[in-house]
Amino acid sequence: MEDSFEHEWKNTKGIDMNSILKTFPECIQADICLHLNRELLNNCPVFEDADEICLRALALLFKSTHIPPGDTLIHQ
Repeated sequence: MEDSFEHEWKNTKGIDMNSILKTFPECIQADICLHLNRELLNNCPVFEDADEICLRALALLFKSTHIPPGDTLIHQ
């Protein structure tokens, strides 16, 4: 448990980027989210023909999280 907290602190310094992002207008949120996730979206064949508007909308749905090394992440 302590390793998990140490890992999160090392990566975030206690700052919740999702909360900070919400303080900006949605158009700026979209710009920031797209900038942070563009490489992921560009490397996914499903989105290769998606236009900028679609990518911006999709990027807004992403949420940041930190998973400590060795943890298993499963979404059901």
